[in-house]
Amino acid sequence: YPGERWKKLNIVFCGFTKYYDTFPHYVLEPISDAKGMKNILGEVLSKHNLLQLRISETQKFRHITSFFNGKRMKPFPGEERIEIKSLYDPATYAKHPQMNAFELSEAVIHQIKLNKFHVIVLNYANCDMVGHTGDYKAAIKAVEVVDKCVGRVVKTILSVKGVALVTANHGNVEEMIDYKTMEPKTSHTKNPVEFFYIADDSINIKLKSKGILSDIAPTILFLLGINKPPDMTAENLIVT
Repeated sequence: YPGERWKKLNIVFCGFTKYYDTFPHYVLEPISDAKGMKNILGEVLSKHNLLQLRISETQKFRHITSFFNGKRMKPFPGEERIEIKSLYDPATYAKHPQMNAFELSEAVIHQIKLNKFHVIVLNYANCDMVGHTGDYKAAIKAVEVVDKCVGRVVKTILSVKGVALVTANHGNVEEMIDYKTMEPKTSHTKNPVEFFYIADDSINIKLKSKGILSDIAPTILFLLGINKPPDMTAENLIVT
């Protein structure tokens, strides 16, 4: 209003965590070097002397290793890691939407047939990395490649009487156009993701609706006959 003197409000803006050193006010101390995260999935598997494999190409290798382990760099006892070296520069993924998915598939299929590991964590990077390019035709090709590769992997898992859990941690490639601007959309989406349980007994399995990503860990432990630790507050996705 004309002539009114504005008062300086006594407000402090706080981030949820410390994103940068220049932001002095935050709520939670950031996790560093796995401090503060106990009894995560990899650790629980290790404590029960189960063997686990983490496998992906370079672009997502840190995601399924150190990130998956709460920023712990060192593998847990019984944890093995295979990195399929990415042959292409990320700037050229629109020209190479297949990335190294076929080489990755051959490697993981070989490991499945060995029947050595109790749990295998596999990541295909195509739909995310190619989705970031905004190239619609390349994105379609990326989806086709991943669909073919996942099909082969799942078939192999079923051949050794295993269970395949297929999901994603966020969307991207399913929404390639920003319908507000009609421009290519290159960012992650807020869409819910699917969670598939695939096994010989799938017809007898009922899954809970509206689960969250952290529910997958207790679900895996349930399938292995392991009680989840008190630290895991998420829930088993399988209706029992």
